Amino acid sequence: MPKSAAVVRLLTATQTPQGVFNARSGRIALVYRETLVPVGRIARPHLGLAGFWLDPEIRSSGYDSWIERVVVLDARTGATLATWVPAGEPALDHVEFSPDGRHLSAIRFRTGGPRLALFDVDAGAERVLPVAVNPGFEAPCDWIADGALLCRVVPDEQAPPPAAFVSPNIIEHAGGAARTRTYSNLLDDAYEEALFEHYFSSTLAVVDVGGRVQRIEGATGLLARVTPSPDGKRALVIRLARPYSHLLTASHFGREVEL
Repeated sequence: MPKSAAVVRLLTATQTPQGVFNARSGRIALVYRETLVPVGRIARPHLGLAGFWLDPEIRSSGYDSWIERVVVLDARTGATLATWVPAGEPALDHVEFSPDGRHLSAIRFRTGGPRLALFDVDAGAERVLPVAVNPGFEAPCDWIADGALLCRVVPDEQAPPPAAFVSPNIIEHAGGAARTRTYSNLLDDAYEEALFEHYFSSTLAVVDVGGRVQRIEGATGLLARVTPSPDGKRALVIRLARPYSHLLTASHFGREVEL
């Protein structure tokens, strides 16, 4: 076999699946990702904002391998219970079991923006809910009950992206030496700050498996991390706050912690 053919076989070999286990149901989901990321997805227009490399249409980089199929097994017997293959090209990420193991949730990346997708393991059926989730800060949804998730969704009232405008790049120096790394894709000016707020702002909402959405009043902003309590009644919210650094990434921005 020519060496070039061996290299191609190595690069295109099926990846080892990741396992997602649900102890309550005794089910395990084997998650298979695409072998190579399509060049067309990498070549799409991107924005460099606060350390993120963002495809505005999907509010994510699109550089990671997406999930092409999920196989659900009974962990006790090894029997295959269901296989989830998204229609069209591989376009799933952030697969999680519901607490009872009956459903799988995932983010479906598609034209028009990312949506919440559910897979009923017992019925072997997929549903893509009309819920515009925001995966800017990674996985936007967490299960809080057998039939409900807490999600970061795109605000209802969100206007179109801000038009470009010219503004000075203002940097304040408080004196003294400060060690810092050199980062890429930082914010440069007020226009990029406005873009960052537009694409990364979200609202907290409770979404049930029937597709009903209950938005939580007052829970809107740059919600960098949301951690629900075990009973699903409360959540710890970390919100990014101004002023935004032009020398550091979003992970170093000031934050407000709310319960």
